[in-house]
Amino acid sequence: MQQLWSAPMQQATEHPAPVSALPALPPLLPRSPAAPCRLIIKLGGAAITDKAAAVETLQPDALAAAADAIAAAVAGGAPGSVVVVHGAGSFGHHTASQYGIARGGVASTSCCTAGDADVAPQARRGFALTRASVTRLNGHVVAALLEKGVPAVGLSPCGAWTCSGRQLQEAAAGVAAVEAVLQAGLVPVLHGDAVLDMQLGCTILSK
Repeated sequence: MQQLWSAPMQQATEHPAPVSALPALPPLLPRSPAAPCRLIIKLGGAAITDKAAAVETLQPDALAAAADAIAAAVAGGAPGSVVVVHGAGSFGHHTASQYGIARGGVASTSCCTAGDADVAPQARRGFALTRASVTRLNGHVVAALLEKGVPAVGLSPCGAWTCSGRQLQEAAAGVAAVEAVLQAGLVPVLHGDAVLDMQLGCTILSK
């Protein structure tokens, strides 16, 4: 293994070298100059999937065409100035509807709080299945963009964006994540998602 740098051995009785004395290593992803986000591109779930299908159905030709257009937009601007957002379409839509995730869970029982012994576990399962489905679509979108040379990075709202009564309540962590990715010269790709809700337990964050 190639040794990048070395420091002289210290005697046990000596103080270690201060951190400032160690050689500086280059950052993995140099931060771009503060370039404001100039463009937010929304891909409708019905445009890149067959929303009417009963199972997850991608429309690869439509996604490839969208990826071409996004690649051209990214190439025409400063690094870290484009954000992509996409809907869920047939990915997650039917599962969320089956388990009533937008209403907080099956039979209006919160998926994240104590409730009926039979209902609450099913609601939690529905929440997890919905998230698994929408993140699969996010993976497809990111892969399509990477194939076109776009440095795309998927970001999920769950855990970073919180709702209360189906209204967005807390977004600071999510915004900070988007800003950090942009400043690294990357393209964040967000999506509609099942998120936690302070009143209902969970809901759908979209649009």
